[in-house]
Amino acid sequence: MLDGISFTKGCYTGQEIVARTSTSAASSAAHSLSPSGRRPARPLAGLHLEGSKVAEVVMSAPRGDAVELLAVTALDARDRTLVTEDGREAVPVVLPYDV
Repeated sequence: MLDGISFTKGCYTGQEIVARTSTSAASSAAHSLSPSGRRPARPLAGLHLEGSKVAEVVMSAPRGDAVELLAVTALDARDRTLVTEDGREAVPVVLPYDV
């Protein structure tokens, strides 16, 4: 028996993540960007603003004649043009709905 969860002392599965997300404000969110060129960015590639990494690519795929990517981005960098690791500009994609 591991005794990994104690129901008598008030611990439960997921308590750590619940405690962390309910006591701190979010500092990043998913945003859609379109880098120049037709080559998708690799997953986990960094995106930079003024020389500092402010985002990380989650996924990237061709869309028509362009490429679109989803990245976890620092909130203070949202709606800004970022730069991929290979030097391409990635502009924010305007969503067809309000967030």
